[in-house]
Amino acid sequence: MKIINLSFRYPDQKKLALQNIDLTIEKGQFILLCGDSGSGKSTLLKLLKKEIAPRGDVSGNIVLFGKKIADLDERESVEKIGFVAQSCDTQLVCETVRRELAFKAESLGFPSSEIRCRVAELALYFGLSGMIDKKICNLSGGEKQLLSLAASVICIPEILILDEPCAQLDPISSKKIVDYIRRLNREFGITIIVSEHRTDDFFIDADKVAVLSEGKLISCKSPKETVIDENIPDYLLPAVSRIYRKIKVANDSDIIPVDILSCQLYIYKYCTSEMIQDLIDDIEINSSNAKNIMVSLHDVYYFYDKKGMAVLRGLTLDVKKGEVLAVLGGNGSGKTTLLNLIAGVYKCSSGKIKTKYRRCVILPQNIRDLFLMSTVREDLFLSGEISDDIIKTMNLENLLDRHPFDLSGGEIQRSGIAKLMTVSPDLILLDEPTKGMDRKTTMQLCGIISSLKNSGTTVVIVTHDTEMAEMCADRCAFLFNGEIVSAETTSDFFNGLNFFTTEKKRILRSFIKK
Repeated sequence: MKIINLSFRYPDQKKLALQNIDLTIEKGQFILLCGDSGSGKSTLLKLLKKEIAPRGDVSGNIVLFGKKIADLDERESVEKIGFVAQSCDTQLVCETVRRELAFKAESLGFPSSEIRCRVAELALYFGLSGMIDKKICNLSGGEKQLLSLAASVICIPEILILDEPCAQLDPISSKKIVDYIRRLNREFGITIIVSEHRTDDFFIDADKVAVLSEGKLISCKSPKETVIDENIPDYLLPAVSRIYRKIKVANDSDIIPVDILSCQLYIYKYCTSEMIQDLIDDIEINSSNAKNIMVSLHDVYYFYDKKGMAVLRGLTLDVKKGEVLAVLGGNGSGKTTLLNLIAGVYKCSSGKIKTKYRRCVILPQNIRDLFLMSTVREDLFLSGEISDDIIKTMNLENLLDRHPFDLSGGEIQRSGIAKLMTVSPDLILLDEPTKGMDRKTTMQLCGIISSLKNSGTTVVIVTHDTEMAEMCADRCAFLFNGEIVSAETTSDFFNGLNFFTTEKKRILRSFIKK
């Protein structure tokens, strides 16, 4: 694949979304595409798949399988290029898992006997056989993402493009998806091009790390070369690389750690006890003296279907006034349901919920539900006045005249959070607020949340982003099997977990005194 001097501009926009991109990708390579939210990653990936390429002004060339992409046969594109979208709900079109797995092969006219065999193989390979006739609407987020991945490779494509495949997944589901992507690359020789903000899981597997900034390709090097490139900011790198940059004591490029084990060995070999303590102290832990209860849930049960199983089962939790509480748990554990109960959108099937808030706002998982107008500017000022500081902090200056539905995942998340702030709530509920958001903007959001807490606002965050939770939460709660199994200070919470924890905690766990 060759991308030659590629530029792209969206309709009615002055600024180029992509500028003079030159990139050659060899067969079987694993390419990690990273960069700030809005840097052009999703635009570039969609341009590689002609059926979903965005409308706009294009210059330059994309050459696939020896042909310009415009000359590529439609069947060839569908069969040889797999694509997994940022939001799997926009990609899944059938009612059941079996039908979804078969959909592409049926569209291409494969014989029914061959389709049955391919579906059976896929179901076994991806561990989907136990849910083969399950309705897709009843799947968890992790199961939907795994299904999207499986359905995209029924024809074993030569190229697989993935746009933030782990953005909506808990840490364990995320690693499962990463393992399958890794296997597809190694066992079938499929060329992988993956865009991701949380680079920890993909960095070690990448042959090249391509970095976009404001639509320009500023670097395309091996992971180790990327780590020592001073032009690449820390926040684009995984935790292992950020630690190495902080404590770098050796000049030999062969010993640059790229995974947790090599990083731990590096620390053991080269770091003094004072350096190790500095790393531990660098993990930000918040604390709160809040005592007054704003929301109290006691023995709460919730059923979506009277004949079905309860989503929440005897859940008990207090939310203290003026604190930041992060709720973590697996996909499908009931976190979003919990937020909707606190907000009063749902009524509990049994149990008691007491609230003392004056005004509550909620950031939904489907962020586009918040937007009603044709530009971000109109939507933001529809709810009330919004300060220039918020617009600047959320980096919205260049987005105000864009249509909300034309924004990238990270851009619309930032816009949605800004919109919530226009009504001065005393309780803010955030459902996956960092989905599609780069680490730099995540840190800025944590600063905003800290300011809200200091002004007396209570914030409840449902998130899979353990790093974000560690940065800004006073307490963390773990939701499993419909109940809260742990609710502790952030420090105690993450020190007590091995899998639902941050990469940095995982690296330093053997150095932290219990």
